[in-house]
Amino acid sequence: MRLIGWVLVLVGLAITGYGAFEALGALVGLYQQNLSDPLNAPEGQEQGVSQAMMRGALIGAAGTSALVVGTVMVYTGSARARRRKRALQMLRA
Repeated sequence: MRLIGWVLVLVGLAITGYGAFEALGALVGLYQQNLSDPLNAPEGQEQGVSQAMMRGALIGAAGTSALVVGTVMVYTGSARARRRKRALQMLRA
């Protein structure tokens, strides 16, 4: 159970990181273009950037759900193992 939890945590982190990178990459690209040539900005460019950022945010949200589920599974498995270990120590004593 903990192994599956760790896999979900790692996959969730990777997907969330990719989504964040995707969203911030679109924003950084907009600022770089506006700083290099502010008078030559095409109309409606901000709309395209906002759509790209929303897509990245949705990808990150999907990764966050896997991350949360994996974290709960790891915590539950660890707590169960601690309780089992404590019960065995009490039986031996």
